[in-house]
Amino acid sequence: MSPAFRFTAVTSSLITGLTLWHFGTVLGFWGAAPQTQTGLFIRIGIFVGITVLGSIALAIFTALVSGTDEFEPDEREKLILRKTDLAGHLALASGVVVVIWFVFTPLTPMQTANALLGAIVFGEIAKLLAGAFYLVKGA
Repeated sequence: MSPAFRFTAVTSSLITGLTLWHFGTVLGFWGAAPQTQTGLFIRIGIFVGITVLGSIALAIFTALVSGTDEFEPDEREKLILRKTDLAGHLALASGVVVVIWFVFTPLTPMQTANALLGAIVFGEIAKLLAGAFYLVKGA
């Protein structure tokens, strides 16, 4: 597996892990969920910062360990990445359509924001599962 492919999988896992932790607080499993627009945007900003800094650190670590700055995946991995992106985009679009459907029930603004975050997580999980499937099955 090329460094680019591992980088994509780890970054996607990081995003998924952070947002699943967020939903753990929303559902009351641990901690307190943000109750205001400002609180939610601060949490999302922290998630973006962690993801960006984590991605930079991972890229530097991967370059040091592999001894090269070449992150280009081979043809098989490019095909798998295209297929996983398609699965993620379809899952995200499906999630957004579901949110649009339930907006008319009506949802509170915080419920709508969390539902949209859920659609993003749904797309990332679909990418991870599709990547694992295509790695095992072969593209």
